[in-house]
Amino acid sequence: MIVQTRHNRFYSYCPSSNRLKTKIDEDNDCAHVQYELSSTYDFSHIGMYTIEMTQQCNLRCRYCCYSGDYANRRHHNSSEISFDNLQKSIDFIDKHTPHDTPAIYVSFYGGEALLCRNKIEWFIRKLERSCPDKTFEFAISTNGLLINDEVVEWLSRVSNLFLTITVDGDRIMHDNNRVTISGNGSFDIIFRNLDNFRAQNPELYKNRVRFISTLKSISDLIRLNDFWMSNDLLRDNRPQHISSIIPNFDKGDQISHEENKFKLVYDECMNHYCNGLEDILSDELLNLVKPLKHRNYQELKDKRLISTCLNEPNSCFISSRGDIYVCERMCSQFSIGSLTSDIDLRLCKNINQQYLNRKNHYCSNCWAQRLCRRCVTGLNFNEEQFNQYCLNEKMQLKLAMQYYCEMLEFEHGINN
Repeated sequence: MIVQTRHNRFYSYCPSSNRLKTKIDEDNDCAHVQYELSSTYDFSHIGMYTIEMTQQCNLRCRYCCYSGDYANRRHHNSSEISFDNLQKSIDFIDKHTPHDTPAIYVSFYGGEALLCRNKIEWFIRKLERSCPDKTFEFAISTNGLLINDEVVEWLSRVSNLFLTITVDGDRIMHDNNRVTISGNGSFDIIFRNLDNFRAQNPELYKNRVRFISTLKSISDLIRLNDFWMSNDLLRDNRPQHISSIIPNFDKGDQISHEENKFKLVYDECMNHYCNGLEDILSDELLNLVKPLKHRNYQELKDKRLISTCLNEPNSCFISSRGDIYVCERMCSQFSIGSLTSDIDLRLCKNINQQYLNRKNHYCSNCWAQRLCRRCVTGLNFNEEQFNQYCLNEKMQLKLAMQYYCEMLEFEHGINN
């Protein structure tokens, strides 16, 4: 793979060594690699748990994968987790987390998790009493509609509880998708709640609120940054994570792999980085090049042993019905057990085998195999859909190489 920076310098990437070279070498195609799965399974070191409190929601986001329009995904309903399953979740956490773990992270998920605030309060009290030797950090994923004075006061009493709030940009961007059950935009309600929160307890708002965003297209990133960095309620607290909308393939959605569209945005990200701006665009550039910054340089062998998140999971998702998944992004057919039966080794092996088969089919001869961020969640999609994600990933990794080299050129004063 050969990349060219904006300063017209060329670099070649060698998959075997995982190195970028200034010497242009056309003969850097990856040799065939046969993947094999680790036979080791260990379910005793889970440190992050996501608990689905309810499948009810007070929004009807147009991009929501739980709208009922998506294949293999649940739809909004009145289901919420029972106290019995909450107690079983406590027992499950106690069993699967080592006693010497520095901190255990528990996230409450929905639907809208704050619809079950009383159960969250009960769970936190009960868990901390049941596991007095463990340290916990709790977070509630919320759309922000139910944040009122009572919630703020409750937050002030629970020192290890955080809110993660979704804001998708300015009023037009946000209200294009994040609408109430009656079809009205939610932007004004959320920002009124945020303003009241900060007025009531500025320190709590500063230290216990986190944000995430979802964008329809990479092209929206610049507009998101312009709004966010000029907004008094947001600019000191940039999104921890920016997601792209899960495409509804049944409705004809496609994954973009148009390089020029991404380059226009990442060029602007690079300009912000070089000008020393600490904003969303600089953050996203650093996220883009992360696979390059943290790669290893061991020589690639013709057989490669891999472990997935199912071999030694460090996180898991517990549904409101008591089913267990390796994470909340997995579709319903990929459960790995239940609170009643615990984690099922047979199910984990079956999912891993499906992943291994796809890995050997798509990745064995791919130049991007050592940098690729695609994971077991790719099994949610059929071969054609997965291939779209694959093309997008390779396009973005090629851009990651370009901008990583440009960052190094900038740091070494190579500007022309």
